[in-house]
Amino acid sequence: MKASGKLLDELKNSNLFVVPLDDNQEWYRYHKLFADFLIYELYSTQPWLVPVLHERASEWFERAGLVEAAIHHAIAAGEFARAGFLVARHWLGYALSGQTTLLERWLAALPEDLISDDAALILVRAWISALQGRSEESERFLALAEGRSYKGMLPDGSASVELNVAIVRALFGYGGVQAEVAAARHADELEPSEQISPYTALARLAAGMTLYYSGEASEARKPLEQALRFTGDGQPILRISTLCVLSFVAADEGHSEEAESLAREAHGVVQKFELERIPQSSAVPIALGRALAERGKVAEAQIELEKGISKRRRFPSLSPWPTLVGLMALAPVRSARGERAEARALLAEAHAIIETYPDAGMFPELLERRERELSRRNRQEGAHTKELTERELAVLRLLDGERSNREIGQILYVSPNTVKSHVKSIYRKLGVSSRKEAAEQACARKLS
Repeated sequence: MKASGKLLDELKNSNLFVVPLDDNQEWYRYHKLFADFLIYELYSTQPWLVPVLHERASEWFERAGLVEAAIHHAIAAGEFARAGFLVARHWLGYALSGQTTLLERWLAALPEDLISDDAALILVRAWISALQGRSEESERFLALAEGRSYKGMLPDGSASVELNVAIVRALFGYGGVQAEVAAARHADELEPSEQISPYTALARLAAGMTLYYSGEASEARKPLEQALRFTGDGQPILRISTLCVLSFVAADEGHSEEAESLAREAHGVVQKFELERIPQSSAVPIALGRALAERGKVAEAQIELEKGISKRRRFPSLSPWPTLVGLMALAPVRSARGERAEARALLAEAHAIIETYPDAGMFPELLERRERELSRRNRQEGAHTKELTERELAVLRLLDGERSNREIGQILYVSPNTVKSHVKSIYRKLGVSSRKEAAEQACARKLS
């Protein structure tokens, strides 16, 4: 062993054939030109040996814990059953880290009849379809998996096909909130209590998420916090999903600072793992925007909420519930900024989504509340506008620039203190807290 290490070091220092791959001098590869030459010689002189070597490589990489290389070489060897087993055994870690494209590439390399006869691989397809917002396709695969005979634990360590099906249906919003609640309860019954696995966290997330969407925010907190504790560092999809629903819960409970902190933590996970392009990341700006709105930061809230909703609109088959949270958080924000028509359009969009589900949990009641708030605000704003005096209107029209109170007073022939009093009165009557917001309201109501 020492001699081989010395030889590799000498070859490296002589720039002969090998190239180091790490700083610890543990991994090397042949120089590309030399490797190409050796591969050409192999295919020319002993082509029958190629699949044998790929199979040996697959076995070695599996023992070394290098799953991607093991699957690659199994496929290259034509050992599709082995490759399929490796995918079925290790897929969840890749899915929960956002690598669904890699999983799809592996599945595409396998014979179709191998997948269609294997409930474990059909479930991988169902999960990938659900994660990418292809709900009808996912449901078709779930039904197909249920129709396959499969006894006992799956290669990935989950308890059963039945558990997988229940968790997917609980998490992704098929058939309405009560159907999700029932699926989550069923998953809870099927998940073994004596061991902690990624499926434990998924089942707890499903329980908390469905409780929240059915209107039981306080009851949702405990299972969501459990899901967060059971989530590993290498499972960012699971982590951001849990953090977002926990942020919704905190906002409902009036803990706006906690809601913002949870949402920002989720945002940090998205950035760390570069997950901006995956559909699940769309819930993060919705959670952050809602928290900011609760804290009165309406301009920042609008930016985040519109970002999240826009992304979810590109995936119309995603679970509708985070989209509805976003729409009904953005509507009062737009209304507060004087954009009443836009606020009404957002609530109309929410209404159209709710109508497509036989049971939409807490959302019909929340929609009614938002519509009442919008009507009440419109009446109040109309009254406040009438309450503005002619002198306050004159001051309001001068707030759209960077003039000081003294400069405004000089234009209107009043003292700076009088201007200050008028500004305070304008803020109160328009329900704003800054000159910028006052100017925006003036523009929106055509007062300037």
